[in-house]
Amino acid sequence: MTRKVALVFGSILLLFLFTSTAMADSITFTFAIGTLPVPVTASANPAGTLSMAAVTDVVAKNSKGNPVLPLPDAIVTITSDTEDWYHDVSGKVDAMFEGSAVLEVSVTSAFCGGPCLSGDFNGGMYFGVNGDGGGWGGVYTLTYVSPKILAWFGDLGAPLNPHGSDAFTTTDNVVGPTLTTAQLGSGSITFQTVPEPGTLILVGTGFLGLAKMLRRK
Repeated sequence: MTRKVALVFGSILLLFLFTSTAMADSITFTFAIGTLPVPVTASANPAGTLSMAAVTDVVAKNSKGNPVLPLPDAIVTITSDTEDWYHDVSGKVDAMFEGSAVLEVSVTSAFCGGPCLSGDFNGGMYFGVNGDGGGWGGVYTLTYVSPKILAWFGDLGAPLNPHGSDAFTTTDNVVGPTLTTAQLGSGSITFQTVPEPGTLILVGTGFLGLAKMLRRK
């Protein structure tokens, strides 16, 4: 009985370790404005755009609890284009953009020797209230991640999810029939690694073995 109990707990511990390894990691670049206001615009026309002026003083962190990576010199930009709609009703605006095959999401830093992250087809929606706050939420296609970022967080060589997310908040929205302007609050750009299929198979097999052992017990 004691031996079986020890085997069960040992198996649980090993499965926990393998599962932790197999779990996806989420890496996020966060940013906020400094002392100077950062403008944001959303426009309405067949080639309507959303743009956020570049910001600096960025911090990168991940979901596995590795040490954060300060990137004080990093430059972040988030843009989108190809407007689907722009609705201005009663001082509120909601606008949707598809994005296109140009650089629309980027983080650059000397730490990476240039680009840390790049993405295109940044599609999403902007919502704002005249004289008040607003926000953007988008999903982009990941085109590049610096190996230095992956190595810092222990994810070098890990497969990457082909899509990431980006978001930011705004203040002082001035909503118009074809153009909305605002000031940036704070925001983030996120991408994820994905588990290796082989590791997932091992974890699944381990759980089946553990279940069989417990049933026999």
